[in-house]
Amino acid sequence: MLPKNLVYVRHGQSLRNLAGKRAFEGDMSLFEQIITKPTMHAPLTPKGEDQARITGRWLEEQGFKFERFYVSSYVRAMQTASLLDLTGARWYVENNIRIAANLLPM
Repeated sequence: MLPKNLVYVRHGQSLRNLAGKRAFEGDMSLFEQIITKPTMHAPLTPKGEDQARITGRWLEEQGFKFERFYVSSYVRAMQTASLLDLTGARWYVENNIRIAANLLPM
């Protein structure tokens, strides 16, 4: 049975996000550090950690109740899931999430 509702939370700002932004602005220092590492290993920045905490608080304040919790195996996704700090969350790693996320309209 498919869920009636689905809440999709994207990870907070990652080091790769920040490196790309800075590279676009002409600062290649972070880009050169991170480009040699697989994308799945990119951690959250302090800003990304704050974004995850804020999102978790907002979800709790809205009264959302979840039946299942899924996360990809990417470091930044697992960090975000943990920092959401959702009541009763037991996270299941599901690698197909990252594939499905690429199909969502922006």
